[in-house]
Amino acid sequence: CTKCSPKKVLYLGDCLETCPTGWIPVDGECKRCKGMHCTSCSAKDLSICEVCSDGYILYDGICTLTCPIGTFYSAEAHTCKKCRDYCDVCTNEKDCSQCDYDHYLMRETNECVENCGDGYYIEDYEYCQKCEGTNCKTCCPNDPKLCLSCPEGFYVTYYSGDPYPHCVKECQEGKYPTEENGVLKCKS
Repeated sequence: CTKCSPKKVLYLGDCLETCPTGWIPVDGECKRCKGMHCTSCSAKDLSICEVCSDGYILYDGICTLTCPIGTFYSAEAHTCKKCRDYCDVCTNEKDCSQCDYDHYLMRETNECVENCGDGYYIEDYEYCQKCEGTNCKTCCPNDPKLCLSCPEGFYVTYYSGDPYPHCVKECQEGKYPTEENGVLKCKS
């Protein structure tokens, strides 16, 4: 057989109701999908898969066993979806757990940033962690309570019994504001 009636499709010399799995009808003939583990593909481009065999995940027109870096598996869509920008490992579009090599994970927002910003330090070369000192602009990564600098307009002060410097907007009672080497300080 070389041609079939309008309601049938030609498959390897036979006329069938539908094409077998991995084949699709194109102009009255069954054409084999070109992708590995592909059960249905695009009629316009046989190399673009649309449905994969059981156990395989569709990603970008290809059937794969696991989602690539920067994507996560979406059970409802049965496909890999993209993580947020600069994220290598995520569980959904919003929650990143590991950023790419030149970004840091801001744990409070689960997003990847180029710089942690004021009030944060870099922990373990991959996370932005909040300084523990009062109003710190920068702090020591080995001791996050130790303020290294204060935001503009803040004074460095010490409280009795506390070895750590704090950043305050106004000096506490009994101390006066002064400037030493470009640093605002509260002195007794």
